[in-house]
Amino acid sequence: MIFLSIGDNISYQNSDNNRWIISGHIMRVSLIAAFYKDIVALKLIIESLKLQDYDDFELIVAEDNCGHEIEKYLSMITEINTVHTKQEDHGIRKARSITKAILSSTGEYQIFIDAYYIPFSTCV
Repeated sequence: MIFLSIGDNISYQNSDNNRWIISGHIMRVSLIAAFYKDIVALKLIIESLKLQDYDDFELIVAEDNCGHEIEKYLSMITEINTVHTKQEDHGIRKARSITKAILSSTGEYQIFIDAYYIPFSTCV
């Protein structure tokens, strides 16, 4: 976790690799998408994430279901670092699903979206 204080040097490096740098430390972001069975929406999200200005992030798909179709689709994604967390479908348990995603994240910052939010290129 990073704590900012007065005098920290915050910069944005935009050469071949887009990075936010705080006092010489590169920030890593986890984008957590709560998801339930709508693969079309997931495909739209992933296509929009490929266009992000900032590229040092991971996508964690927090699925409140155990869909093999989703798992197969995510395994084919190579442009974005993806993590798939899932659980048995026993009714609406979104909070539990998101908690599993938080525990599996590696980012210092988490951004939470629902599966029906299509991020702009500046979202991350």
